Amino acid sequence: MKQSINLIDVENREERNILLLLKEREKVLYGNIPMEFKLSALRGSELILSLISKGYIRHVEKSSFLELNVELK
Repeated sequence: MKQSINLIDVENREERNILLLLKEREKVLYGNIPMEFKLSALRGSELILSLISKGYIRHVEKSSFLELNVELK
């Protein structure tokens, strides 16, 4: 069973937006996330790696796609 997190508890607005995007689309290509939010590649990578390290998102079966690894409330 997936861990549940409350979006209100995610303090970083940009991380929250990425989580909402993944909830809406189910999976998103790694490189599309910075473009979607008009972020630099470096900032996009920092946010993605932060979310992966927290266990909130993960790669889809060793691909470049990302998906939620938690249930959002």
